[in-house]
Amino acid sequence: MGFLFSKLWTLFGDEEHKIIIVGLDNAGKTTILYQFLMNEVVHTSPTIGSNVEEVVFKNIRFLMMDIGGQESLRSSWQTYFAHTEYVILVVDSTDRERLLITKQELFRMLQSEELRTASVLIFANKQDIKDAMTSAEISKQLCLTSIKDQAWHIQACCALTGEGLYQGLDWIASRIFIVKMPSKMVVRVRDDLHRRNADGIEYDLWRRENDSTRVKIKHDTITNEHPEVVLHANNEDELGNFEIVLFVKDYFERFDENINVRDSRFNISFGMNAINTEEQLSIYIKPDSYTCTL
Repeated sequence: MGFLFSKLWTLFGDEEHKIIIVGLDNAGKTTILYQFLMNEVVHTSPTIGSNVEEVVFKNIRFLMMDIGGQESLRSSWQTYFAHTEYVILVVDSTDRERLLITKQELFRMLQSEELRTASVLIFANKQDIKDAMTSAEISKQLCLTSIKDQAWHIQACCALTGEGLYQGLDWIASRIFIVKMPSKMVVRVRDDLHRRNADGIEYDLWRRENDSTRVKIKHDTITNEHPEVVLHANNEDELGNFEIVLFVKDYFERFDENINVRDSRFNISFGMNAINTEEQLSIYIKPDSYTCTL
């Protein structure tokens, strides 16, 4: 006997995540922004101030701000830092002479308290040009391994073709997933015949690895002192499909009421798939049936 409990959910709802796109002039920042927005190359001119667009990727809404990179404008970058969750630093992989300046600007930004929790994605752009520096070479020259307080990732790309851009955005999306953890599922079992908690019912909790394999997490007993089965997911790998097996025959036979129990146990499957949520699954048992509500 089984029941697959599933809930359709939409990632992140209406929440919007702010990204600033920075880098020296002519690095390709605006081209990257409009590749994300329109999936095509648009004619660009040097940005004075900023270009602001909303980009939706995998149901995640990003507010992207492409900020001018000319020397006279870099001092104003800090005015865009407030509420920034992600920094995209675009590097011209052919511009060896100014890589030190890029490094200085990067570490100046990372000293800002407003970017203390921001994650940093470095795009090593213009990889289609002969003799461009590799992402490994740029990483070494920028001393990225010395960044300890912020998560960072470097991605080789070509803004003109779009190659590598969405791999970088995938990394940002994965960071959103991680930051939203942990998630929590609370399972409550009620005795619907006696209108009370199922005090004393034993259960097995299993995790389904695939359609044919499951791993037992624990065997325990629900009591009035501990009336809930609580699952926590502290990372992406701990989400998934679970099964709780309730030993209903043993439970109902404790009552001197001549109760006819149809099945010795109920197997209830459910998914723990949502991000940054606390969900509650209530199971109402009778000798011959059960119902579930979220």
